[in-house]
Amino acid sequence: MKNLKLGISALALTVASTVFAQTTTNPWLIGVGAHGINHVAVGGKSLGSTLGTAFGGDDANRLYNINNFTITPPLSKLTVARNINKYLVLDWQTSVGNIDNKRINMGKEFFLMTGLGLQFKFNGLWNEESWFDPYLRVGANYMRHDYSGVTFPVTDYYHNITYPGFSDNQAFTQRRKDHFTVAGGLGSNFW
Repeated sequence: MKNLKLGISALALTVASTVFAQTTTNPWLIGVGAHGINHVAVGGKSLGSTLGTAFGGDDANRLYNINNFTITPPLSKLTVARNINKYLVLDWQTSVGNIDNKRINMGKEFFLMTGLGLQFKFNGLWNEESWFDPYLRVGANYMRHDYSGVTFPVTDYYHNITYPGFSDNQAFTQRRKDHFTVAGGLGSNFW
């Protein structure tokens, strides 16, 4: 097992030493990495209350507390992306691991999220081959995370809310394993 870890580390260093910026002349990107999930920072039913919970308000700094994250090890995330032009990238991302939900006190369950996204690359505005490559991403995903063992009502002690069920206790949302999600975010590549 030690030799396998050493081999994977050597391969990662070899790939990292030969990486070039993703540009219109070098359009493909294949990346591996780790991912972290923070259920605690999310709260509320509207975008305003969600951002307020994550970045301020009574629940300030839940986004920045590392103890709220469930972090999976490297090689748990795969990204394949292709430049459409110097501003847009179409990507497919997959993350897999065993994730808990600290917000509703749920133990670790198998987690899979895969989907397509569109990135707007800000460095297309100044220098496409810059070492700093920030982007804005939106996407649609399939998520497999088994909530069938959750018994309602469940209390979210972080936000002092009791949920009668998913989505206002609608019957079709109870005890589900398969979910459709919309993702958005900011990120950066360093070349």
